[in-house]
Amino acid sequence: MPDNARLFEEVQKLKEKWPVTWYREPCNEVEIANLRTPTGWSPARIAVIYDLPADYPDTPPEIYLPDEMEYHDEQSGRPHILLRTSRQDCYHMCLHDHAWDPSKHTLVSMKKLLMEGLNDPRDGKRRFETG
Repeated sequence: MPDNARLFEEVQKLKEKWPVTWYREPCNEVEIANLRTPTGWSPARIAVIYDLPADYPDTPPEIYLPDEMEYHDEQSGRPHILLRTSRQDCYHMCLHDHAWDPSKHTLVSMKKLLMEGLNDPRDGKRRFETG
């Protein structure tokens, strides 16, 4: 069962900077709306969904991005951080080599990791910083 008190606190911190909705039913998801994407991405603003596992914060959330996202650079092909998923109208954000520590990491640090991935989408290696 997710730690709802902790989730409430983390959602409030996200709400300080972005429009955020916490959907508790029928699934436990947090959506950050109107998030500006870095240079090279279209559209310029997106909604991001964190799918929270039943044992959050012991397990990190999955990140889903809209399937209309495109990255434009000198290389061809979709960046490796965007994986097709069984969810309709979404990409699953592929994060490698991150060491989630529930005593240090939060939805806010996951948002930082997301932005790091979007800033350098062909790298594929992401590491958490405390925050």
